[in-house]
Amino acid sequence: MKKVFCSIMVIMVLIACSKDKDVSSPDLINAWLLIENYNDPGDGSGGFNPVQNGRTIEFLADGTVTTTVSFCDQSQTTYGMTAVYDTTNKQIIVNDCNEIEYTIEYTIEGQNLLLAFQCIEGCWEKYRLTTIF
Repeated sequence: MKKVFCSIMVIMVLIACSKDKDVSSPDLINAWLLIENYNDPGDGSGGFNPVQNGRTIEFLADGTVTTTVSFCDQSQTTYGMTAVYDTTNKQIIVNDCNEIEYTIEYTIEGQNLLLAFQCIEGCWEKYRLTTIF
């Protein structure tokens, strides 16, 4: 009986020690680099397209988020802005867009950060992690 018990324990230890891939999503509080834009002409045929020299966005532990270009549109004009983010509603709240409050929804899918801008036909930006804090 003692041998059976020991054999079962050895098998359980071996099973518990198997290598699992770490597939957890990265933490939001990091620096991210824009890698693709999604634009749809309004008929559902849109898709993600690679970008050159994408913007960077950085979520800080103090509840602020900064970018190297404007949050108010999807242009790549060097401007730089700071906004705040809300982890409960998964939103970036920008107060510098023509005196109105502008929100951008975000989500983390796998290893990517997706930003959903306010537009009728669907406008997304896809980022990859650049720095781990």
